[in-house]
Amino acid sequence: MLRRLLAVIAVVAAAALVTGCGAVRWESEDPPTQSAGPDERVRQEHAEQAQHLADLAQAAAATDAALAPLLDAVAQDALAQLDVLGGVWRSSGRHLEPATPQGDAADVQVALVEAATAAREAAVISEAGLAEVLAGIAVSRSLRSDQLAAALGTDPVAVEPALPAALDPAASVDLVRTLDALGQAWEIAAARAEDAGPAAAEALAWRERAQQLAEVTGVADTPEDPRAVSYDLDATDLAATIADLEADLMPCWLAQVATTADDDRRAVIDLALSAARAAGLADPDAPVPAIAGH
Repeated sequence: MLRRLLAVIAVVAAAALVTGCGAVRWESEDPPTQSAGPDERVRQEHAEQAQHLADLAQAAAATDAALAPLLDAVAQDALAQLDVLGGVWRSSGRHLEPATPQGDAADVQVALVEAATAAREAAVISEAGLAEVLAGIAVSRSLRSDQLAAALGTDPVAVEPALPAALDPAASVDLVRTLDALGQAWEIAAARAEDAGPAAAEALAWRERAQQLAEVTGVADTPEDPRAVSYDLDATDLAATIADLEADLMPCWLAQVATTADDDRRAVIDLALSAARAAGLADPDAPVPAIAGH
């Protein structure tokens, strides 16, 4: 009897060692999870990329005092992007932490260009909400890349944007009006200038861009055309008014991301970057938002 009782105790003890407390099975892998959808996979991929970029920029800043402020800004941008993307998901099981990347400012520059391009292309194929975030990230990374390229004495990546084939009329109202208002502002500048030629040419160029966009949206010269006969512009400091209008173009272009797709979406992202550069956001020490348009 005693021998049988000891055998039962031994079996129970062995089972306890296997099962541990409650229903936990120490030797098992993580429980299976539902497979992530396309947008979840894209979000995870770009969160990992943001984390890598932050780590690389921080490592480079630690060894380059001259460029440390700019490299730290790149790292802080990447951490802000990481937060908006929801962070990097890791399973609860055993895993190895990725090694901290090492590199210099030139490596950060290359990583910025690659990460900006990847975010831009991911924005083209993502659903509207995620696409808006990725488009803003792409533009911001490109602007930081421009700043770092200038600091390193290299050329920024060239962008030659083309107009989209179509735009949503409701989403593009502010964009068309801003382009047209810039035409009026330059017309005022031409009227005040001793040599009106350059300002008049600038005014004509802005008016033509507004006309082109109105045609793209299909509302040109119709009752739905958002352009006004005249705009209430602050003409006391015309240079500041023009600068403010030009700065508005970048978020106006990014506002088209949600209502465009494929090549049209790619075009508006490139046009947003071009507008941001023209507004001086790529200049050294310019305040670049971590996510453009947000």
